[in-house]
Amino acid sequence: MSSQSDTNDRVQPPPAKRDRRLDIFRGFAVLTIFINHVPGNAFEHYTSRNWGFSDAAEAFVLMSGIAVGLAYTGTFLRGENFVGLKKMWERAFKLYWSHLLVVAACFVILAVSISVFDAERMIRAVSLKPLIEDPARASIGVALLTYQIGYVNILPLYMMLLLMAPGFMWIATKNKWALLLISGLVWYALHALFYERIYINMPNWPHNGRWFLNPFAWQFIFVIGLLGGMGARTGKAFTSFNPILYGLALAYAIFAFYWINQRMGALPFNDHLPTIMKDFNKAYLSLPRLLHVLSLAYLVIFTKWPSWLGATRLWDGLELMGKHGLPVFAVGTVLSIFLQCFRSIVPPTFWMDAILFSLGIWIQYQVAIFASKNKKRNSPTTAKSPNGLIA
Repeated sequence: MSSQSDTNDRVQPPPAKRDRRLDIFRGFAVLTIFINHVPGNAFEHYTSRNWGFSDAAEAFVLMSGIAVGLAYTGTFLRGENFVGLKKMWERAFKLYWSHLLVVAACFVILAVSISVFDAERMIRAVSLKPLIEDPARASIGVALLTYQIGYVNILPLYMMLLLMAPGFMWIATKNKWALLLISGLVWYALHALFYERIYINMPNWPHNGRWFLNPFAWQFIFVIGLLGGMGARTGKAFTSFNPILYGLALAYAIFAFYWINQRMGALPFNDHLPTIMKDFNKAYLSLPRLLHVLSLAYLVIFTKWPSWLGATRLWDGLELMGKHGLPVFAVGTVLSIFLQCFRSIVPPTFWMDAILFSLGIWIQYQVAIFASKNKKRNSPTTAKSPNGLIA
């Protein structure tokens, strides 16, 4: 009798109460990336990348993993693996077409800026040289996701992670610790090989380089988020409160804040540290960056004040943008390229930045409102569809 009950609990996880904080912080991450993708603006010094070793990209991927875990755990626990795979891959290809549309819009903006307004510095700023020198091969590279212009390389990463996600979910339903171990070993092996000048990454053709964000390394933080989402979905938390761990997380977050704001460069005792800790390599998600975002996540989860976010209407706008992260993020990416071009043509001032970024955020908010209304109109039972970047 007990065995049958345990099986039913595993196959039918209890309904998960939606935590507004996930959407609020995801909306915050979307806007942070938008601001950070316009270098030299008046507000980039106040965004989360100035708080420590990681930035909004790590938080974004972590929260995307959580969203996947919340959305698909029930499907895989019921043994509907093919159904889950089909849904995830459909989402992945939605990201693919969204990325192509974003790239096309950015190309138009860049072409007008360069040819009409002589904004030639944008050629170097976003790596347009391959497109100018060999349009045919570069266009093929865009379709293959091997040619990615600067600041337009996050959606391909998410697409790759979603293509991997069914495998992650299948392993996690068998043994979550096995998934964590495998994922961590892959991440560590990539770093070890990197420092031996052996690069395992997606190619960046027709460049001779590799993807800016290595999906085989970033899968680790995605998997950690996924396991957290699975724990929330099944009512079995992936991690619990520990005062010692909380103190270490707080100490590390404070240390990282101090270190970055003092511009102190390499970590102390850098020559004696393992290679995996010697820099803040973003492409391969170095250990200082990973520990920082996990420390912040632990503090947010187990600190009482973030609970206030779910009890006030003050953050409704951020929540809405977080719920409809894909269209908001896509429009924000195009706007960031437009603002880069505009600022290369017109000498920027603080007030110009204030007006342009306020307008850009307002546009993204309107996109979220439109997406919300459109979703309600087309899908009365919206609770059956996952929200966020993958939706």
